[in-house]
Amino acid sequence: MNRLTLSIILGFVSAAASLAGSLIVLRTKKITKNFLFYFIALGSGFILAASIFDMIPKTLEIAPRAVVYIMLGFFIIHIFEHVFSSHFHFGEEVHKDEIQKSTAWSILLALTIHSFLDGVSVSAGLSINFLLGITIFTAVILHKMTDGFTITSVMLASGREKAGALAASLIISFSTLAGSFWAAIYTVYSPVLLALSAGAFLYLSATDLIPEIIKQRKLKFSLTIILGVVLYYITRVILGRFGIV
Repeated sequence: MNRLTLSIILGFVSAAASLAGSLIVLRTKKITKNFLFYFIALGSGFILAASIFDMIPKTLEIAPRAVVYIMLGFFIIHIFEHVFSSHFHFGEEVHKDEIQKSTAWSILLALTIHSFLDGVSVSAGLSINFLLGITIFTAVILHKMTDGFTITSVMLASGREKAGALAASLIISFSTLAGSFWAAIYTVYSPVLLALSAGAFLYLSATDLIPEIIKQRKLKFSLTIILGVVLYYITRVILGRFGIV
């Protein structure tokens, strides 16, 4: 299987993970906070490890002015999440009285941009190094379900029907797939795209997810973040042992 085909397949799987998170919300009366925070803590550790151990070092090796693109990726997510959607933070979707329709649309925009870069990161990683692509894909999968949880909950809390919430989830799923497909086609830009994605991953883990875990003041969640980092290392070792490099 060539890498273009694999990139598209992994893009489909990543998009499906987001849609699965949405369907869980639509079919379940209530998702416990413990379940969400364990899931997010594990994913945040994995994403942080991916950005620091692999994505950033690799881009510094192969991309001219890599640090500029890393910072740009970092602030792209910041701008869309906290400028265009100034009230966006994990957990607000459960407060129905705080979600206005205009806020819901801005959150959808932020998650759409974020999802596009998720797709980009998988294909850009694969085009540079197979092991890097697979580990980035694993990191993406670990938080795409959370994206589905979030956008669906936001839409329902803003007064939309289930069909509208599902449509919003399909938008971010398509954005993930589009990012994966675009980066798989234009591989000449892979070093720059990987640097942008590294900055986005760093922002997502260090300023979005981990601070929300810390706010819970529970040791078990903090330890789960560390477990995510360990899981990342184990994943790389296992893939390396099988010759996936």
